[in-house]
Amino acid sequence: MALKQERFREVINNCEHKILNMCKKFSSKEKEQTDMYEKILTNIWKSIDLHQENIEFNIWIYRIAVNSIMGFASKSIYQQKIFLTNEGKYLCSFLNTNNINSEELITVEKELNRLSIIEKIITTLSFESLTSKDIALIIGITEPGVKKKLEKIRVELTKGIKL
Repeated sequence: MALKQERFREVINNCEHKILNMCKKFSSKEKEQTDMYEKILTNIWKSIDLHQENIEFNIWIYRIAVNSIMGFASKSIYQQKIFLTNEGKYLCSFLNTNNINSEELITVEKELNRLSIIEKIITTLSFESLTSKDIALIIGITEPGVKKKLEKIRVELTKGIKL
């Protein structure tokens, strides 16, 4: 039990900001963010003994976070919209542009929210600076599949804001 608690504290110390950031991307309401965060931590606690050493710890944490967030997708009170906060530099990089104004940011947010839940998750994970390979490991599809989806999303978003 002591080892489990120690590993759990390690998760909190090393990954809390990543988990909170994912929650903030999928809800603008503090209560919902807290609910998601608590659900993710509960799921980490339940499965911490199952972590396999051959899977990178960050990938494992993101996998649990993604699965937990997807669990909220089926609940009508959690609409699973993406909320872009402090995403400017990642968004510019993702869209291959130098600048994006607040009006375009609102448009991009609307376009992102038209995506399927899995496309939203792929996009938000890419905003976390994860590689296509890492994203593929997290969500369980092939790396070429991730690249194809990211390119499709990029095209749709740039068309939506007419860069």
